[in-house]
Amino acid sequence: MDQQKSSAGAIVLTVVVTALVVGGGIYWWQTSKTVTQQTQSETSTVAPQKNTFEQIAKFNCEQSGGTFSQSQCQCPKESRAADSFTYEESTGYCIDSFGIPGGEEGETAKKLQELQMLKNQ
Repeated sequence: MDQQKSSAGAIVLTVVVTALVVGGGIYWWQTSKTVTQQTQSETSTVAPQKNTFEQIAKFNCEQSGGTFSQSQCQCPKESRAADSFTYEESTGYCIDSFGIPGGEEGETAKKLQELQMLKNQ
């Protein structure tokens, strides 16, 4: 009888240890696999985000009358101080001293202001 109890105990102990080792191995494998996937996704999303940002910045710069080169917007400089434009980082537009963008974007803004004035009369 003592032999049956000790062999049953050994079997239970073997099953428990095996379950812990296998479970721990699977857990370690899953976490290392997840970390690898996160690292790959982070490196693959850095370039497209920068590219998308540059595309938007280029579009906004050119729509407001500027030229975009080497990841920077160059706003037009006119001979009169009132007509000079500065780059507004928060919007990405070249704006004049009144806060109105230049180029096509500015023309649209001016037309909208004129329509609003006519509507209010």
